[in-house]
Amino acid sequence: MANLYVPRRQEREIRRFIDDDAPHKPVLLLDGARRVGKTTLVETVQDRCAGDAVRIDLERDSRFRSAMDDCRDFAEFEDLLQDRFGFRGDAGQVLFVDEAQESRALGGFVRFMKESRTRGRS
Repeated sequence: MANLYVPRRQEREIRRFIDDDAPHKPVLLLDGARRVGKTTLVETVQDRCAGDAVRIDLERDSRFRSAMDDCRDFAEFEDLLQDRFGFRGDAGQVLFVDEAQESRALGGFVRFMKESRTRGRS
């Protein structure tokens, strides 16, 4: 496998995003073609940041993906994240979701996070 070049500017921007101590972080979507280095970038940043992070790979964790897709609402999704990974959105943790396209429900939850969390910011 070839080494992928991860632009330092993108790494710095993501690290700044993670290191932000806001109680509810805004949503950051890292999008791009397959096999261009998105996962490598996230792993690099996660390894170099001091914050608490949870990383979920929806391609590999099909049980979690199925449970998430069965959630009826955002509150149930939050409970699932806390029960399965100890993740709480109000605890300054960062949630990385890899292979997000594998879920039919994640987009709606991300939209809810983005809309509800950014409304409270000025």
